[in-house]
Amino acid sequence: MKAHRLVIELSPSCLVVTRFDAGVVADVASARFDTPLSGFTPSVLDGIRATLEGLLAELRVQGGDTQATVILSGPGAAAGAHSSPAGVTPGGAIHSARLSLEAICDWPLDHAPVGVLPIARDRAGKSSLNQLHLVAFSINPDVLEAVDGWVTTAGLTFNGALPSDAVRIYRAVAQALKSGACAEDRTDAVLHLDSTAGLLVATKSGSITLVRPITIGLEALVDALLRPIRPAPDSAQSVTIPREQAERLLTSVGIPTPDAVVPLDPPVRGAALLPALQQVLQRIGIEVKQSLRFGLSESDRAACTLGIAGMGACVPRLGTVLAGLVGAPASATAADDAAIGIAETLLSLPIARHVLVPVEQAERRTRQRV
Repeated sequence: MKAHRLVIELSPSCLVVTRFDAGVVADVASARFDTPLSGFTPSVLDGIRATLEGLLAELRVQGGDTQATVILSGPGAAAGAHSSPAGVTPGGAIHSARLSLEAICDWPLDHAPVGVLPIARDRAGKSSLNQLHLVAFSINPDVLEAVDGWVTTAGLTFNGALPSDAVRIYRAVAQALKSGACAEDRTDAVLHLDSTAGLLVATKSGSITLVRPITIGLEALVDALLRPIRPAPDSAQSVTIPREQAERLLTSVGIPTPDAVVPLDPPVRGAALLPALQQVLQRIGIEVKQSLRFGLSESDRAACTLGIAGMGACVPRLGTVLAGLVGAPASATAADDAAIGIAETLLSLPIARHVLVPVEQAERRTRQRV
């Protein structure tokens, strides 16, 4: 029986399973929950065990030889970016990153699985701060054990888990340092958006100057398109778009202009979709604007551009509209920032080798290596 490698994305709203063959995405199956999960306790996960097994059957995956890595988004999973000044030893930087992680976790870290991973230093330059940038992450031990049992009960081999924010931070910071602006008088901010959330990273002269989470993702725009739409202001009937069609519209039409013709049945003008979309866009814009306001100096904000990366780069006009709401010139997305999902992103990064497992399992793996 052929063994596969799986990445399971679990959030309170949905479950996505991606099957990889030889490191390449072979198939994807997903399910949305009618009621958002209240957490990731054993009883809650037992309630969605049949959903997981159904997706595995859809992907034709069977057998305990299949390794599964879980990307967790929601309560019990936390990650944060940390920047350590030049001159601090790597050990001191890791210690500081762990302390900063304690401030965002609502569980004690003494006996919890914790990861602290250096990403990169600022690029050398005239004004480089030469900071070392790290990502620190943890999963509540009870949650991790529950996820382990849930995956194992489905007949899979649990490889480990990571908070989705940890993957997002590693990718965004590494990309920013790889392609960040070198102009002495310009700050480039890039909003990395995926389905559930985003991350705002700003660079200047080869240095990271800002890393802030954005709590809204592309799912919110899809949800907005699911609301009943009136083809015209005086129309007596409304049109309802199925989720799959809404997802396709977001990547094909994007954020339409008022006069654009949107290919529905019957066709509608962009003005019919904009009221619902604008509510979500304004929420994203406010988060970005506030992050820039409190994270950058006034002079850096005045010379700041805004670009879109990640899956958000697949949404036409999203970058232009958000830049307008924020009041910053729009910049092009970095050419080498491939618009791929978080599962595929994970397997392309070194952080994939630093998954978290229950403490006892980690100690057992260490003894086996010795």
